[in-house]
Amino acid sequence: MKPSALSDIYRVCIDAKPRSFPQVWVSGGAVDRCKDLSLVPHKFGYEEKPPRIHVCLQYGDWSTDQLFTETAMPWCSEWILHFEIWLTTGDWHGGGIHPV
Repeated sequence: MKPSALSDIYRVCIDAKPRSFPQVWVSGGAVDRCKDLSLVPHKFGYEEKPPRIHVCLQYGDWSTDQLFTETAMPWCSEWILHFEIWLTTGDWHGGGIHPV
């Protein structure tokens, strides 16, 4: 996934189970250059090797009749853009509720 002309290219892994929102993991691109994945906001978790982030894309606003192409994928693209901005500025501008 390359969310903008200025963005890096990222790998997106979607782990989908019936009747539940998929777990979406992002790796590659600026994730590989991030010095401390524990500091990345708006995520459910992360793994160090290989580096990847379990991104937080929704908070109860998804239902099983929605398509991933209309929800998870565009939301992931938007998350990556906010992640790239956060890496540059140190501020998260994507809004949302940050999981603990």
